[in-house]
Amino acid sequence: MVEAKLEDGVRTWFQVAPNAVACVDRNLCCVGFMHSDDAAAFVRDLEGRGLEGERGGSYQDVAIMGPEGPWRHACSWLEQGRYSGAQAIWLRGSDPEPLVVPMNYRPNGTILNMSAEQARDRLEFLRTEGDVDVFWDKQLQRELFRGRTTRKPPATAEHEQRFRATASAMRELLSFDVHPKPLSWLQRRRLRKGLATLEELAQICDEPWRVWFHVGLARRSLPDAEGAYAAFRAAYHDNPDHVDVAREYAGQCLTLGRGSEAVKLNRRNCELHPEDAGIRSNLALALVIAGDMEAAKAEVTRARNMEPDDEVTAGLERMIDQILAGALPRPQRYP
Repeated sequence: MVEAKLEDGVRTWFQVAPNAVACVDRNLCCVGFMHSDDAAAFVRDLEGRGLEGERGGSYQDVAIMGPEGPWRHACSWLEQGRYSGAQAIWLRGSDPEPLVVPMNYRPNGTILNMSAEQARDRLEFLRTEGDVDVFWDKQLQRELFRGRTTRKPPATAEHEQRFRATASAMRELLSFDVHPKPLSWLQRRRLRKGLATLEELAQICDEPWRVWFHVGLARRSLPDAEGAYAAFRAAYHDNPDHVDVAREYAGQCLTLGRGSEAVKLNRRNCELHPEDAGIRSNLALALVIAGDMEAAKAEVTRARNMEPDDEVTAGLERMIDQILAGALPRPQRYP
């Protein structure tokens, strides 16, 4: 994909890779990072250059891999494991030979992989030396070093206050379902002003998924269907386990007629929240848009059994029955 989609292919890959641990083999281009934020920033850079990251909960052209496997999203095209004494990644179904490493790779180097929780418990920040953060490891009783390739301005209480105030002021204008509200010219102007503030804060605030989520709601209300999709996708990239983020991302897929993508998102959301009948009903609707009517019937029946009195699910069940009976054409998008 690098040769096909990136201008000048591998040559550009080495030019844009933000550190000196980039390498390539016959199938893959790889670069290592010591912080997930830096890896995510590089994915966004590559997306701006024509490659595709996550879509529908799965990595497409570009993937972020951690020590335990794909980071936050599924990846069906990579394999990972120990090879020749090192942690390695290769294209699924291909021969991992020969093992390719960066020019400055040292097999006896010490690399510690920690979760955010482990780092909070073990590490005490000491200082920054250029692009390197220095920590004191309370367990090993020595300094540890973490290289960074990106820096964002530190979030402040003022940024958080601006976010909360902007979100609150916009709330009455936002669509919390897939149907944009009718807005006057003045309301649309207010919405655009608030949206500009949110888009600025998304680059600064801690937990930017919250900001991107509200950006998605605002863009949907304009309406800007593709813009809302991109914002919900950004929120999902940072927090794929949040029930509302996944639901709105999947709902925006349905608005654009991307049924198969919505099915993947809703299936995962159902796995994470099996007791939620509403999500099960959303999966049934996504299956309708994707054209799998038998599976849609099975899922809407499950949702009805979970909440027999829900009128929305009952209406969806009637629609599915009419489509199966040939009395209604199958919709290609929703709404």
